[in-house]
Parts: sequence; structure tokens; C-alpha cells
Amino acid sequence: MKKLLLLVLLFSAIVLSTPAAAQDSTGFKIIVNSANPLEELPSEMVSKMFLRKEIWWPDSTKLFVAPIDQPETRKVRKQFSNAIHQQSVSVIQSFWRVMVLSGKDVPPDVLPADSLIVHYVGQAAGGIGYVASDVPLSDDVKELKIIYDQLVKNEEEK
Repeated sequence: MKKLLLLVLLFSAIVLSTPAAAQDSTGFKIIVNSANPLEELPSEMVSKMFLRKEIWWPDSTKLFVAPIDQPETRKVRKQFSNAIHQQSVSVIQSFWRVMVLSGKDVPPDVLPADSLIVHYVGQAAGGIGYVASDVPLSDDVKELKIIYDQLVKNEEEK
């Protein structure tokens, strides 16, 4: 009986460590304008978009990326920062302080509620944002699938 329980626990751990399961457990979802032709992006690309290191969508539409952020005190911001940037919110804030003080760039605008972010992304052709995973979406936006293991694949190819 103990071996069976151990086997079940081991199997559960393996299943839960897959990228799809990891995405479901992040507590947030990435949303884009429903007219955006992309269905998925590597997490590294999403991070670059929110850090304004990538300013154009990687498709043929030549749309400017229009990220919208959550307030720094919200739980969903912490979850996003940890999963997508692989950094704490305070580290990302420090990054933006340096960028602003050096005159290089400014952080994305912030909206105080998930519903406002859904509305913004639905109205902005190049819009991208994130909301809590249980937030209902309007017809103007869609969830973007995030690929979390792209960096590992790229490193293996080098």
C-alpha cells in the first residue's frame, strides 16, 4: 500500500511539473487583443515585452506592443513577476527606476483592476496584459498560451 501511495505521489509530482500544469497554477493568465493572430509565446518574449525590450509583435502585422501592468501591491503582479520575469516585483521596480533616471524608457502604464485591463487590451490592437486566472474575458480579448520551457530548448540548441 505504501508503494502504491508513493507511486501515485511521484506520478502527481511529475504531472504537476509540466509546463501546462505550471501555467494553470500561476494564478494569472496573459491576455491579448482578440485580433492578434498569435496563440502562444515563450515566457521570455512576454517578459521582454513588459520590460519594453521587445516593442513589436513577432508576426507580420507590425503592431506596436502595448503592455499594461497591474499595481505593484496586487498578488497577481507578484505571481506574474515571479513566473514571467523570474524576478521579484522589487527587482523589476529597481530596473524601471534605473531606466527612468537614465532617460532610457518608462514602465508600462498601470490600471488598478482586472476589468479595466481586459477593457484596455480589448481596445488596443497591440495590447497585452495579465489578469487573475478566474477573471472572465470579453469577446475583445483572448488568452495567450505561454511556453515556459523555451529558454531550456534554446540553450540545448547552442
